[in-house]
Amino acid sequence: MRFDQSGAAMEASEGDSRPVAMGLDEEGVPWLVTEREVLRRHGAGVPVWKRYHAQAEGAPRLVAIGFHPTGVRVVDALGGGVVLRPADFATTRPFGG
Repeated sequence: MRFDQSGAAMEASEGDSRPVAMGLDEEGVPWLVTEREVLRRHGAGVPVWKRYHAQAEGAPRLVAIGFHPTGVRVVDALGGGVVLRPADFATTRPFGG
């Protein structure tokens, strides 16, 4: 769901589990972490949330997200997790630079 000056609107999503964290990368693109997946918002007019990672069956639930010049760090409940490196991150300037 998106909220703006004109009201609220639904946004399509490839995800289907409960949201636990959200963050904006350096370019202002929203990322959503659910207990089992990591999604990134694409598009402007009719945006869609695309899946970038899904936890394996039996893996710890995801709990947090952070951004670094080398990728997106997603942390699980045991302190492990995954680093995601979308192709377009290589074309952006380093964070804080």
